[in-house]
Amino acid sequence: MKYFSLAPLLLSFTLSSTVMAQPMAVDPPPPPQITTKKPHTPRQWYGWQNLALYAATDTIFGVGVVFAAKGNLDASVPLLVLGGFSHMGVGPLVYYIHHGDRATAYIVGFMHFMSPVIGVATARLTVNCGEDKSDACQRKENISLIVGAGSGAVAAMAVDIGFLAFKDRKGGSAKAAPQWTVAPLAFGKHGGGIGFSGEF
Repeated sequence: MKYFSLAPLLLSFTLSSTVMAQPMAVDPPPPPQITTKKPHTPRQWYGWQNLALYAATDTIFGVGVVFAAKGNLDASVPLLVLGGFSHMGVGPLVYYIHHGDRATAYIVGFMHFMSPVIGVATARLTVNCGEDKSDACQRKENISLIVGAGSGAVAAMAVDIGFLAFKDRKGGSAKAAPQWTVAPLAFGKHGGGIGFSGEF
C-alpha cells in the first residue's frame, strides 16, 4: 500500500494564496507641477539726466545755427563743433560713468555718431549747389547740412531717453514720487535766503 504526502500540495496552495492576497504595487501619481510667476521688477527711468545735459549742449548748437544763418561762420563753427561733439558725448558718459552700463554706452555713442552722419548725407542729396558759388546758395546748403545733422541728433536723442534710459530699481520696490522740502526763510541784516532739498 502506497502513501502519498499532502505536504507539498498544501505548501504550494499556501504560497499561491499568500501571493494572491498581497495587493499589487501601484505607481504613485506624479507630483503636481507648480509654476512660479517671476516677480515684477519695477523699472526706473533716468532719461531726465540725459535730457538736462542735452538741453545744455543743444543750446550751444542752436546758437551756432543762428550765427550760421546770419553768415557769421567765424562765430558759428566753434559753437557748432562744441555743441555737436558735446551732444554725442554726454549720453555715453551718463550710461558708462554714472550707471556702469557699458553696452548701452557703446550703443548710444554709435547711434549718436551715425545719426547726424546719415542726416548730413540726406541733406547733401537734397540741397547741393554744385557749381553755383553764390552766397545765397552756399548759405542754403550750409543751413540744410546743419538741419540734417540736427535732425539726426534729435532722432538719436529720442531713442536714447525714450527707450534706453531705464534700469531695475534696487530692492524691487517702487520708489515714491519726487519729494521736495523747502527750508524756512532766513533773513539777516543785509540779506536773506531760502533753501530746498529733494529726493528723486
